[in-house]
Formats: sequence, C-alpha cells, structure tokens
Amino acid sequence: MSVNWHRNLWLIWVAQVLSLSGFNFGLPFLPYFIQELGVTDPDRLNLWTGILSSAPAVTMGIMAPVWGYIADRWGKKIMLLRAMFCGSIILTAMSFSHSVYTVVILRIVQGLLTGTMTAAATLVTAGTPKNRLSYALGILASSSFIGISIGPLFGGIAAEFIGYRPSFLIGGIILAAGFFLVLFAVREVKTEDHTEEELPEKTGNKKADKKLISVSVAGALLMLFLLRFSRVLPIPFIPLYVQDLLGTIKGSASTTGIISFARGAVTALASATIVRLGDRYDRTGLVAILAAIATVVSIPIGLVHGLWGFSALFVLATFFLGGIEPLLQSEIISKVPGTKQGLIFGIQTTVGNLGWFFAPMAGSLISIKFGIPAVFFSMFIFLAVATAVSLLIRLFIHRKQSQ
Repeated sequence: MSVNWHRNLWLIWVAQVLSLSGFNFGLPFLPYFIQELGVTDPDRLNLWTGILSSAPAVTMGIMAPVWGYIADRWGKKIMLLRAMFCGSIILTAMSFSHSVYTVVILRIVQGLLTGTMTAAATLVTAGTPKNRLSYALGILASSSFIGISIGPLFGGIAAEFIGYRPSFLIGGIILAAGFFLVLFAVREVKTEDHTEEELPEKTGNKKADKKLISVSVAGALLMLFLLRFSRVLPIPFIPLYVQDLLGTIKGSASTTGIISFARGAVTALASATIVRLGDRYDRTGLVAILAAIATVVSIPIGLVHGLWGFSALFVLATFFLGGIEPLLQSEIISKVPGTKQGLIFGIQTTVGNLGWFFAPMAGSLISIKFGIPAVFFSMFIFLAVATAVSLLIRLFIHRKQSQ
C-alpha cells in the first residue's frame, strides 16, 4: 500500500502540473481576449471579467457532490480522466470562440464537466495513511500552484507573440498529455477506510461513522468559503490592473504571466512546507495564524500604485494564504469515513466554489463603483473578517471538545 500511495501521489502530482499549466496557458488572459472580441468599455469590461471568472464556479459547485458520489461508487481514477479529457476539449473549443457569449457558455460547461483538483485530491487521499494526509495534500496542492505558475508565464509569452487563440489550443494539448499519463500510469487505490473520528469506535463509540458533518468539519467548511472568497476577490482583476499601471495592453499579458508565475511559485512553496506542520500541530490554529499574517501583509496592497511594489506585496500575502486550503482539506478529510471521501470532497468543492462565485461578482461591483485599486484594498477587509471568524471557530471547537 505504501508503494502505491507514494507512486500515485507523484504521478498525479505530474498530471496536475500538466492540468493546471494547460488551463492557465490561456484562461488568465481572458480580460485581454474579450477586448479582442470587442468588449472595450471599462465598465462592461469589469463586469464581463467578473462573470467569466464566476461562471464555472456555479456549475462546478452543483456538480462536485454528484461527481464525488460517483467516485465513491464507481472509482476515482475515471473521475480524474473525465475532468482532464473534458478540459482539453473545452480549451480547444475556446480557441475558436468569436463572441464573449460563447466564451461564457464554454466556461459554464467547464464547471459542469471538469474539476481536476477535486478529482485528483479524492484519488490521492483514497490510499494515503491518515497520519500523512497533510503532507500528501500539501504536495498535491503544490503541483496545482506550480501549474498555475508555469501556465501563465509561458502562456503570456505565447499570447504576446502568437495570439490568444493558439494559447488556448496549446493549453488543450497540455491537458491531453496529462490525460494519457493518468490513463496509462496511475492506479486505482482502495480507500483506507478509517478516520480520526472513527478510531474511538473501537472503544465503544458506535455513532462515530454516521456523522458526516461534525462541528470541526462545519467550521473548516465555513473557513474555506471565507478564505476562498478573500483570496479569489482580486485575482480576475490583476490583468486589468497591470494594464492600467502600464498604460497600455502591449506587454500586459507577459507581465501578468510573470506575476502569476511568482504567485503560483510561492503558493507551491507554502503547500510543500507550511502545510506539513498540519501533521504535527493543531490545523485550526495554524489556519488562524496564517490568515492573520496574510491580513497584515495585505493592508498596503491597495494603496501602492507602483507595479513592482504592488506585485511584491501581493505575492508575499499569497505565500501565507497558500498553505491554508490544504490544511483545511486535510482537517475535513481526516474527520469523515473513508468510504465518503469522494462525497466530502464534492461538498467542500461546492462550498469553496460559492466563495469563488461571489468573489469576482463582488469585485466587479467594487471596481465599477470605486475603481480597481479598491478591489485589492477590499481583500484586506475580507481577510480581516475571515481571520476573526477563524479565531472564533477555533475557540468554539476547543470549548466543545473540553466539555
């Protein structure tokens, strides 16, 4: 079993690097692509940027528990193959889009049929020992953020020299490579059917495996929503802010790619380092500490108007935020029966996607009314709220456990 879970972890890690590189070869530059499609009015551009970012969140949130249930019943590998294959087709189709409405429809379909991170995490946790969950999910998260780094870096360069349409097509080809890697190399691993909460059953707790949503799981899900909202809020508007700071669209794609590369790289570093502490220390406490540090760092982001000063602060805040979601994932998955891991991953994807949906729409409203810099200042406000809630949740859980 140990050989299988290590082997699968690293093969899926490579597949996720390919997957997220493919998706991010063209998607981060949608605000530039839709300008090419004729959306140039600033308010309409801000609105469509929010819509395009939010569109897949709703449908992915609806379908995630369904795909999770299917994974629990019929296998987890097939779910990862489904997500990668459909992602490849959708990106290829996007390269032939000629209106913003077509792009929106494809983004909605993307949410319905993809979701590689959830599928990959479900497959990895199936055979991972529970005392290595934080480690495994941290390593897996690093693959996603490495992909998020590499994709925009080279995608931005490609967009500058060959255009946005070929960038989507190249992204589809990269996803197809990940699909074949999973198809021929990754093994389906039997779920390790025990959790932290089920262990007391051996000493007489017969109800432990019947409770899917415990107090700690509910608290972690709430934190996932708040932190996903805070983290996603400014991201769709980075390309437009870079364009404003440069004063031209020329060179904006490559500059955005560099910022995205740095953002993904530090998140991958956090996922591979900070998250490991979750196997030794209280995860809810670590989440509160990381959120508090990110809040402090984010204070001046919306007030700095130089491109590189803004970039440095945003990347630094991203580092501390980067370890939070894997910690929350491992906290959630460690508290549910092994046979329901696919379902709980689907539920947490839905909760996270609610944050993903509302954040860009809120960002659109804020940017239209107050300007794009206000979106980045709002990030600090929502992070402060998330930090306060995380501290309250931790206090409540500790009191509940001591009773």
